[in-house]
Amino acid sequence: MIEASRLAEKLGLGFLNVATASLMRDKLKVREKIAQAGIRQPAFALAETCDQLLVSVQSIGYPALVKPSDGYGSQNISIIKSDSDLKAALKKMEELLVRSADYGFGVKASNRFSVEEYISGDLIGCDVFSNEHERVLLGINDKLMFPSPSFAIRGSCFPSDRYQTAEIRDYAFRLLEAVGFNFGAAHIEMIIAENVPYLVEINPRLVSAQIPHQMGYALGRSIYVDLVDLHLGRPFTALRVIQPQRFSAIRWMTAGRSGILADIELPPEADEQICRVVVFKSPGDAVRKPMNNGDRIGYVIAVGKTQAIAESIANQYVRDTVITLQ
Repeated sequence: MIEASRLAEKLGLGFLNVATASLMRDKLKVREKIAQAGIRQPAFALAETCDQLLVSVQSIGYPALVKPSDGYGSQNISIIKSDSDLKAALKKMEELLVRSADYGFGVKASNRFSVEEYISGDLIGCDVFSNEHERVLLGINDKLMFPSPSFAIRGSCFPSDRYQTAEIRDYAFRLLEAVGFNFGAAHIEMIIAENVPYLVEINPRLVSAQIPHQMGYALGRSIYVDLVDLHLGRPFTALRVIQPQRFSAIRWMTAGRSGILADIELPPEADEQICRVVVFKSPGDAVRKPMNNGDRIGYVIAVGKTQAIAESIANQYVRDTVITLQ
């Protein structure tokens, strides 16, 4: 993102500005900007050493969340609910400081950790398109997590009929304004606790993985094409009045225990509302119970007239899928 923003600036192309693209690589700095703007968010603190982690957790109190300020894919995250959890988190951080995580492309972890107040609630995702003149919320994606201590997402439904869209949209737009987000797609994750949204993090890109396909089935259009149109400078005319045609639910397949994958047997007959099935892992691959998103094996996307119907069809397909380990 940073390199692309610099190139776009030199070439005079529509893209996220360099300052905000750089800011987005550090979740702690993002929270500091939002705090300066006086916008509601969980309490947070910096930890670059084990001593700082101890002080930060004592300041914020239990439960607390610890995550890398530059991490991705729900990796190396800890929830601290007790003294024993804190002891384990300190040991884990000590190990991480010795062997910095390698993110690929020559980029290693900064070893800056965000210690945050853990707010229990429902996880949602909001995708927003911005240009120099306006913003458009594409919709709310209602996410479902695997049971704790996992940080993997079990699935989601787009759009959601469970929340007050206007309030969440206003909160999302205020967040983007606070960090100077002036152009492009943004994926904002929030926790909804007692009907109040709290920021989890802002990603300066369209939602990743398979969610754009899921959104496309609900909206009856390609979000990728809309993203290209955004960068070509085309107006938001169609997006401003976009209305979902149906609900689209995604559910992920996972292993029940650690082992080596022997076979995946998909249901021989699928509901006609099943739109897409993809399997990522092959026989011989190592698998385990889902702790982060990288542990997921495959997914199914189903549609329905209501959120409940779409989710029910997708859930049934996963239940009918047989995963065998050696």
